[in-house]
This record gives sequence, structure tokens and C-alpha cells, in this order.
Amino acid sequence: MELVFYLLQTVSTFLILICLWLARTLWTKVKELEENQVSHRLELERKIANLELATTTRIVKLEQLGT
Repeated sequence: MELVFYLLQTVSTFLILICLWLARTLWTKVKELEENQVSHRLELERKIANLELATTTRIVKLEQLGT
């Protein structure tokens, strides 16, 4: 009877350790994805700002040609 209890305790401890390892791995992956998302968002914002600047510059040049 004690052997069965010991085996169940060992198995449950092992399963808990596996769950903790999986949780840590998933948490690391989520953090990595969040960092990539922020990086991608900043890159898109920079590209949009560059396009807005280029558009404004073209508008000003066209206005100068028209006057």
C-alpha cells in the first residue's frame, strides 16, 4: 500500500514538473511574440511616417510649381 502511495506521489510530482516546464516555455514564447509585435508595429509606424513625409514633400513641390 505504501508503495502504491509512493508511486502515485512520484507520478503526480513528475506531472506537476512537466506542467510547470510547459507553462514556462509557453510564457517565454508569448513574451517573444509580444516583443515581435511591438517591433513590427514600430516599424510600420516608421514606414507610415516616412510615406506621410514623402507625400507632404511632393504636395509642397507641386504647389511651388503651380505658383
